[in-house]
Order: sequence, then C-alpha cells, then structure tokens
Amino acid sequence: MRPDKAKAVAVVLKALSHPSRLLAVGALAGGVKHSVDLARLANVGQSTMWRHLAVLVQVGVVQEHKEGQRVVYSLGNGSILKCLECATCVLKVDAMRMMKALGGV
Repeated sequence: MRPDKAKAVAVVLKALSHPSRLLAVGALAGGVKHSVDLARLANVGQSTMWRHLAVLVQVGVVQEHKEGQRVVYSLGNGSILKCLECATCVLKVDAMRMMKALGGV
C-alpha cells in the first residue's frame, strides 16, 4: 500500500473508531434512518449523534438527505460493511486463540 492510500484508509478507520458510530453504521445497513432513531439506538443525545454523523458524512461512509424538513441518513457506500465484517472476524479468531491458550475453557 502506498503511503497516501494508507493515510486515506486511516482517516476512514479513525472515523469508524467510536462505538456510537459503529452502531449507526450497522443500523444504516438496514436502510435510511433519522438521527433521533440513531441517537436512541446508541443511547446518546441527538446533538452528540449529529456530531458522530458529521464525522461519518465527512469521510463518505454516510450520506445525509433532506426528507421534508428533516434530515435522514443512509450508507454512502455499502462496502463499509465488509470492513466491519472483517473486524468482527478478527475478534472471533482472537477469541478462539485465547480459548485454545486457556485449554479450551
């Protein structure tokens, strides 16, 4: 990987590096959502969720659209879900490694 590409990937990964943002991205995999619904899901205030969504919008992970007077959010690119799936696989492999090290407990 070239240094410029590594830097760009790091920006996206940094944007994903908060549990509330990961919850929002996961919820948006199911379709368009309002920020109030995402805030409720993440158990944060709506203004906090707006800030998290702004970070995700800035890097292109999430898109915002006007729906009447309200703003709704959707995934900017569904391929980000593959990234989350890979991270989940890393966790599973690590958990299996730890269980094996503990003697299969």
